[in-house]
Amino acid sequence: MDFRAILARFGRKGTLEFWMALLAGAALLATIAVVFYSLNHLADEVDRTDRKLTRQTAEAAVKSFIRKLHDGHQDYARWDDAATSLFGVPNPDFVQSSYADSTSTGIIFDTAFLIDENGKDLFALRDGQSLAISSRDYFGPALALILKRSDGPPGLYASSSGFFKTPDGIAAAVAGPVVPFSYGIPLEPGQKRMLVIARHLTTATVRRLGEEFVITGFAFADAQTPAEQSVVLSDPSDQPIGRLVWSIRTHGSNALATIHPVVSTILALLSLIMMAVVFTAWSNLRATMRSQEEAEHAASHDFLTGLPNRASLLATPIGGEKALRMQHDVCVVFLDLDGFKDVNDTHGHFAGDRALLGCAAGFSHITAGKGVLARVGGDEFAFLSTGPEALQTGRKVAEQLIEFLREPLRTPKGELRLGTSVGIAAGCSMDTTIHELLRRSDIAMYEAKKLGGNRIANYDANIDARMQERAALTHHLREALGAGEVSVNYQLIVDAATHEAKGVEALARWTMFDGRVIRPDIFVALAEEGGLIDVLGNYVLRRACMDALAWPAFHLSVNVSPVQFRNPRFEEMVGQALAETGFPADRLELEITERHLMIEPDIALEVMRRLKERGISIALDDFGTGYSSIGYLRTFPFDRLKLDRSICADITINANVQQLVQGTIAIARSMGLRVTAEGIEDEFQAKFLRLAGCELLQGFYFNRPMPASEIRPKVLEEA
Repeated sequence: MDFRAILARFGRKGTLEFWMALLAGAALLATIAVVFYSLNHLADEVDRTDRKLTRQTAEAAVKSFIRKLHDGHQDYARWDDAATSLFGVPNPDFVQSSYADSTSTGIIFDTAFLIDENGKDLFALRDGQSLAISSRDYFGPALALILKRSDGPPGLYASSSGFFKTPDGIAAAVAGPVVPFSYGIPLEPGQKRMLVIARHLTTATVRRLGEEFVITGFAFADAQTPAEQSVVLSDPSDQPIGRLVWSIRTHGSNALATIHPVVSTILALLSLIMMAVVFTAWSNLRATMRSQEEAEHAASHDFLTGLPNRASLLATPIGGEKALRMQHDVCVVFLDLDGFKDVNDTHGHFAGDRALLGCAAGFSHITAGKGVLARVGGDEFAFLSTGPEALQTGRKVAEQLIEFLREPLRTPKGELRLGTSVGIAAGCSMDTTIHELLRRSDIAMYEAKKLGGNRIANYDANIDARMQERAALTHHLREALGAGEVSVNYQLIVDAATHEAKGVEALARWTMFDGRVIRPDIFVALAEEGGLIDVLGNYVLRRACMDALAWPAFHLSVNVSPVQFRNPRFEEMVGQALAETGFPADRLELEITERHLMIEPDIALEVMRRLKERGISIALDDFGTGYSSIGYLRTFPFDRLKLDRSICADITINANVQQLVQGTIAIARSMGLRVTAEGIEDEFQAKFLRLAGCELLQGFYFNRPMPASEIRPKVLEEA
């Protein structure tokens, strides 16, 4: 055989095999390249998505931290007790129990400042101790920005927040005014109290946030530290003060590295490996999405009870803006816990939180499957039901809620007794919105509370009208007091035997600019509700003292409201009025009723003791009404007992009442008390009461209330 021919044949075959091998290798390499390119691209996309979602979760964690601080600020700043205890000279006991103790626990905030209208710090607290540094030095100049943003009209709550670099580290702070939660509680004119609370982002706090929102390696870093994955924390002036960083998660790359040897050796298992990568990426994505869902849940639910919050209630399908014109019957049940303030004041906020948790659990069981239950305020809950029987469902739920609270709540500190005032408002979503129904049910709830609490009140348009009328009257009363248009009349008090005038009782009278005469029981109640009772009472006392100086032989009786009596400065105000008018204290007699004694009797006893030390006499007025008890006469240092006009009126028609009056007078005199009877309208009543032992009488039978100008000539004639 020709060797060259054989070589030629072999060369052609080798070239063909070479190209075949080359093509196969190229195809294999191309396949491998495509596979690895696809896998690497997928891994990069997974890592990129993971980083993006982790960043969103980190931002949500920071917002949740700020939001909880805002909620805590509202609880401690929009608070009736704070409005009455922090103006003027802040009550140190209240500051200690409500703010210093809260900073010591650090659950809601660890730092608190109270700033007045002049920018002066009234208290500065950190971890339960006072701080010897001003709020401006502690938070820096940027504090002024959030103070300005949260400052608004008097009595209106607003808040603003930001991050600050303090001597103790980086902290989130919220600022806002101290205002009353309830309508009608006055603020000191010209005064302003700004509450600033802060919570520091400690290493432990950041670590807990990372655990709560599933962020690996969540930690602090300096603002200048370069970090690919981080959230920059800036103060209100947009100056970076720090950043939060976390570990870069490369689940896609890690998965690819794991399967790389297998892909390199067994391309047949490529599909299985791809499935493993996809599954790994999906698992990581699901974990990240779960963290985001948890953050959204925290934003729409109450952090203490876990119930939906007000925003969540208003965002329900019937409450959302897109559903406002759907034809649905809607009922809103609004309830406020009666006695919850006493629980907080007596047992502390921890016991109050336990009580709220117990109420929330019971309410949730009652309303399960019937509608939406939400916590919409400190001790306020709302229940929303829809459908053809929405109103019936709401009424039944309201009755069950009241019945539930008839049993005491059991806590580690003992039994707590609460009640609830419930307001109900219903309508069709074609005609009104959930916002309006919530407002109406809130108004109805206050009507139930006004009627004594622990009951249900249904919304009526007349309630709105009455509230507007009362608001208008309160406004006119405030103007009348400022202009000195409230007058004081006097009714003579006469000797029971001789009918000689011995004293006068001062009676406030108000005639409006349009000639309407407003009854005292109406405008006194308005003054009590509108925060004007101290102004009204002080005005009447001073006017009466000045007028009575012209009647040196008379003692002067002045009625005192229970709201005045609970004012810690009441005795001081009386003393100041006597000093400025020059009226002798031993000629002044203050008349109080049982209502003064039933609420905080220990405080009432102490006030009475201080008044008597000044030489002022005290009479128990309206005896014979309500729950009048002889026990009051033994317990409290009264000088006089005044029989109410209602019991005196029954003397002429009821023999039992005659015996009751005789016995009451005998008991009072045996205790050394003088007795006056008011409301005398005929001769029989006057004679009977004189014979029964009354020393002084008062009523239309002798004279009607009259201005001071009409009494002065009579006094001179009698003298």
